[in-house]
Amino acid sequence: EVIARVTESLPVDPASITRLVVAVGVVKGDRFDYAVEKAVECGADRFLPMLCEHGVVLPGGKKNDRFNAIALAAAKQCRRFTLMELEPPRKFRELLEEALRHGVALICECGDGMMAIDRYLETIRDNPPAVITVFIGPEGGFSDEEVKLARESGGIFVSLGKQILRTETAVAVATGILALYR
Repeated sequence: EVIARVTESLPVDPASITRLVVAVGVVKGDRFDYAVEKAVECGADRFLPMLCEHGVVLPGGKKNDRFNAIALAAAKQCRRFTLMELEPPRKFRELLEEALRHGVALICECGDGMMAIDRYLETIRDNPPAVITVFIGPEGGFSDEEVKLARESGGIFVSLGKQILRTETAVAVATGILALYR
């Protein structure tokens, strides 16, 4: 039996209500473990493994159990009060449609002329969306068809900098930047 008493109530900052969702192209080996861990540490609310045309692996079975264990350990380490939701893999198109129904879809891509993610976030600071979903591609990036679909659907293309990043590094960079704007 446990008895508790509330000694203080803390107000919720309305600016922190934006939910942060990370959709990540599945990658090989322990690099995906790292992506899950860093998303938790940076404060992502949901983590969506994403099946893309350039993807090379299909997670499932015991891997999902391992990802959940990694997420729990990371949440304990950084003293999170809530667990990040970790969902089964779904196709890029399905995740994009869901993201656009509920908020903004940021597609991280390399290339000239892309707006830096932090500059984009400045443009929405006064009127943040309910949900920001950041899309990070697998090894080899998004296919031409996926890029076309995202552009035509209203996805917003942003850059994480001039360097080409590995998928798991892009997760850490993007969620870290987004966490500062919540």
